[in-house]
Amino acid sequence: MKNKVCFVLLLFLLPTLCPAQALLDSAFRQLYSKDERAVMHTARFLFLIETLERIAKNRHDSLLGVVVERLEREVINRDNVPSFTHTVACVMVGSHYFNKKQNEKGFLYFDRAEKENKGLRNRALHFLYERNTGNYQGWHRLDSALVYAEREIEIAREIDDDTLVFYSSYRLGGILYGINNYLKARQVLLFVAHHNLQGKDFLRTVYNTIALSYQKQAIQIQEAKEKHKHFDSARAYYDTAYYYASLYPKDFFWKGLIRGNIGDSYFFEEKYDIAIPYLHEDLASTLRYHKGKVTENAIFNINRLMASYIHLGKMDSAKIFKDSLERNIYKVNKPSITKDFYETSALYFRKKGDFTNAFAALNRYLIFSDSMNKVENITNANQLEGQLTTDYKRKQVLEELEKQKEENKRTNGILISISFIVLLLLVLIYALYRLNRDKVKVNGLLNLQKADISAKNGKLNQINEELKNTLEVVANQNEAISTQTRKLTELNQLKDKLFSIISHDLRSPLGAMKGVLSILEMGGLSDAELQIISKDIKKRLDGLDYTLNNLLVWSKAQMSGEMSIKENIDLQQLMNGKINLFANNAEAKHIRLVNLVPENSYVYADLNHLRVVLRNLIGNAIKFTPEGGKIELIVIESVDFVRIGIRDSGVGMTKEQINKLFNRNTHFTTRGTKDEKGTGLGLLLSQEFVEKDGGRIWVESKEGEGSTFFVELPKA
Repeated sequence: MKNKVCFVLLLFLLPTLCPAQALLDSAFRQLYSKDERAVMHTARFLFLIETLERIAKNRHDSLLGVVVERLEREVINRDNVPSFTHTVACVMVGSHYFNKKQNEKGFLYFDRAEKENKGLRNRALHFLYERNTGNYQGWHRLDSALVYAEREIEIAREIDDDTLVFYSSYRLGGILYGINNYLKARQVLLFVAHHNLQGKDFLRTVYNTIALSYQKQAIQIQEAKEKHKHFDSARAYYDTAYYYASLYPKDFFWKGLIRGNIGDSYFFEEKYDIAIPYLHEDLASTLRYHKGKVTENAIFNINRLMASYIHLGKMDSAKIFKDSLERNIYKVNKPSITKDFYETSALYFRKKGDFTNAFAALNRYLIFSDSMNKVENITNANQLEGQLTTDYKRKQVLEELEKQKEENKRTNGILISISFIVLLLLVLIYALYRLNRDKVKVNGLLNLQKADISAKNGKLNQINEELKNTLEVVANQNEAISTQTRKLTELNQLKDKLFSIISHDLRSPLGAMKGVLSILEMGGLSDAELQIISKDIKKRLDGLDYTLNNLLVWSKAQMSGEMSIKENIDLQQLMNGKINLFANNAEAKHIRLVNLVPENSYVYADLNHLRVVLRNLIGNAIKFTPEGGKIELIVIESVDFVRIGIRDSGVGMTKEQINKLFNRNTHFTTRGTKDEKGTGLGLLLSQEFVEKDGGRIWVESKEGEGSTFFVELPKA
């Protein structure tokens, strides 16, 4: 420990002290040791520079750059370095690039480390797995982190190193807790606690986590006896954690936190009178630790106390904490806490019989919930997109490296051939010099030389042609990579649009229904109000059903890559079926549906595709046609094509709106004449199906004069 402290102090003074540079030189010499423990000890010391850089706000950035540069120059790129040291150096440099968010370079060095280790199961491989565990934890990919953590322990046990087993187990326990595998997490953390290699303050953290695992599992259990048993186990481990925290009298934060966790366990068990003193103690400790500053944990405790007093019917006490939250909640800008406050406020007003304010608070709670879910979906999508992009670039760079190796081999072969030719020419010149006395022999040799040079020139020309062909192949490969990148970008844009539709348009009617059911549970709606709201929800659910049908049809087409199955289709019969399908919708708005399609009108297309297209176009026409309007279904035939028209007397569109309709990069939709909602997905789906059947789709419209959507398909 003393040596480690000295090392840290010297690293802080390194920019000004010469002896520290000598220490760094000594550390690099240690990397060449054949003792694996000495190499690993030195590697972990050098990692302290990374920590110092963050602590000193980039003060050691230049030093870190020197260390990485020396590792690449003096260790990684030298052949006379032990394989074990090569592996460790690659992991260190790769970790540096991961910390700098340069993941492509990081993966390259980690892959190189695995190749350098040549399948050996040693401390270097454990080091690689340990860093991979940390990387995937940082990227919130706990499934991958779990795989590497289990490999860590496996290697640590094989090399019989109890210290590595301990620290690897601690990391594994945290990951298992993070993925909600509470039973296995407890087993691992109890092992860590019983083989503790750190101080007693470490034990308070471990036992607190074990207690939390019991508590979170208890919340999920339905059977009362088993639920109570888990809560008791949680409190027993909280008491053990509090004992170790109490060994440090000035540690107000941890003592208060553990007391608050005990209060939470009683709160979730609905023993609110027992929970309140513990929650008060946590609140007091938090304020004392932060010198009166209102923090996230303080707001959390105030909200929990408010809810406890409401459940006990002590509304005056609950109001004190409610007023305190209203004064202080803006100081902690965290949506989840604000959402919990509105939920507790709705409970407060319901208990008071104030259903107007209860409904308002509940609506704000639902708005925050919807917003948080949307942000979480986008965040997860962006994380997934970033990881997919990183994996794709990693694969691309590796492929480029392999191509470069092959190119280098060919180039080396050419250089060897040229060197051989040059050497041969020198030999010939020397021979000519020696044979200069005999002109006949000289002329003969010259002729042979010319013939030989001509043959070799031919070979060189052949090599040049091969090089040109290789360059053309590389150019084609680059063009293919660009095409793949463009397709990936289009898929990402399409993904963003689908997330927007799902997180907003599909959740809105479900959120409204949830709000109404909550008010019904309170008993705060009359029959007249219920009837009005029910109509509104029915309209939203009709829109939801329409959107889901389009979304499911589109998803099936995208995932299965289905081909068109074309046949001759009787258009008059198909149009009659669609009129019957939309009869109720049209009658509700007093709209006349007129089939002007003549008999014996046939088109050659996929029947299922055409059904979806006509359903979307007729549905849109009804949506944007006012009451008392008219929709006509027409057909115009030419020599090779049949043009189907859906003509309405609706509101029409501007040129700007028409330009947005069939654009995949925009998400354009407007409300109908009776406030009907849409997603814009139906027209894009129709366009895709029509184009698959060898046709085209467009619209002719003027604002206020109605619209006509045309579908042109091959004639039967």
